[in-house]
Amino acid sequence: MVLVTTKAGFDAELASAVAPLLRFNGESAEGNSSSFFLVTLDPEDPKIETTAQNIAKFGPDVVISAASELFSMDNGLLETLEDVWAIPQPDKPRPFYILSPYNAGDLGGITQLMNGYIKANLDTDPQLRFVGVSVAGPRDNTLQQAYTGRLRKRFADAYFDTANYYDATYFLAYAMYGAGTDAELSGSSIARGMQRLLSGKNYPIGPGNIDATFNALSSGESVHVGSTLGLPDFDADTGVRPVEGGVLCFEKTGFTVQQRTDVLRYDAVEGALTGTFPCFSNFFP
Repeated sequence: MVLVTTKAGFDAELASAVAPLLRFNGESAEGNSSSFFLVTLDPEDPKIETTAQNIAKFGPDVVISAASELFSMDNGLLETLEDVWAIPQPDKPRPFYILSPYNAGDLGGITQLMNGYIKANLDTDPQLRFVGVSVAGPRDNTLQQAYTGRLRKRFADAYFDTANYYDATYFLAYAMYGAGTDAELSGSSIARGMQRLLSGKNYPIGPGNIDATFNALSSGESVHVGSTLGLPDFDADTGVRPVEGGVLCFEKTGFTVQQRTDVLRYDAVEGALTGTFPCFSNFFP
């Protein structure tokens, strides 16, 4: 098994969280030292080709990404590893990949790679080797779809997986307004304004509700801001927003594969994945 990360903050933190939880061959990663390879890419000098060759020589059955675009981009580590794999491993199947939440936001290149394999008859079922984990989307996609529709009308080629930034802009604007004008704005006053967005009458995010939300705040009310990512279930003490994890996969239809998101969701209360995995058989759970 290989775990790939980078020196970037999010990637390094993700790898630190994932590594202690890995279990294979009945042991932890630490107990599988001869079968486990941790790869840390330097964004300033990633040495993609050399790293890919070293991984191919190691010959893992599974490659887990705790890395961002250096792993999944065109000519990134995944694509390069696929290219060089057969040199040291001519008789061994290419590895099974688990993609990171960052990779899950931009899967176009990986989908093209799989479709290219199918078209060239190099691998008739490449989708059997790819799954990913990410933040699960909201159970109600109404606001997300409305946001995507408005964005598409203005910018046909826009990157649509940006609702988290969209939501943040609204929350910041409303929190600043909710802080009031009695004193100069500060981080503390904006944080207090944020507390006014967590309960009360629901005002969904979107251009049609801006005036109504401002009016409610100006009258002294607290409001409940429904966003594209779901209801504002923030922890009022820490600011953390608990979210569900989701599993994605790729389903083959004819001679192409298509991404399927949130086929499984992690239920924190039950401590288990729920849902039905449609992309291939004999996959957890």
